[in-house]
Amino acid sequence: MSATTGQIIANFDKILTLPFVDDLKVTDVDGVESSVYTIMLNCKTQYEALQSRTVEIVRNLNSYSVLQDVCLEIILREFLSLCLYRPSYPSSTPVMG
Repeated sequence: MSATTGQIIANFDKILTLPFVDDLKVTDVDGVESSVYTIMLNCKTQYEALQSRTVEIVRNLNSYSVLQDVCLEIILREFLSLCLYRPSYPSSTPVMG
C-alpha cells in the first residue's frame, strides 16, 4: 500500500522538527556541506511542486477523457445515422445501382 501525500508531508514535517537536525551535516559530491534540515526542506519543496504539477496533469487528462467521450458519442451517432439512412423511392421509380 502506498503512502498518501498527507502522510509523506507529515513525515517530512516530523523529520524537520527533530532536535539537532540542523546540526547534522552532509557533504555532496561537489564537496559542499549542507545541513540535513536544508536538504530535507529542499526535498519537501520539490515533492510539493511535483504533486502540484501532477494534480494539474490529472485534471487535464480527465478533461480530455470527458471531451473524447462526448465527441465519440456524437461521431458515432452521426456515423450510424449515415449508415442507416436509406432514401425511400416510390415503388414506380427504378433504383439504379
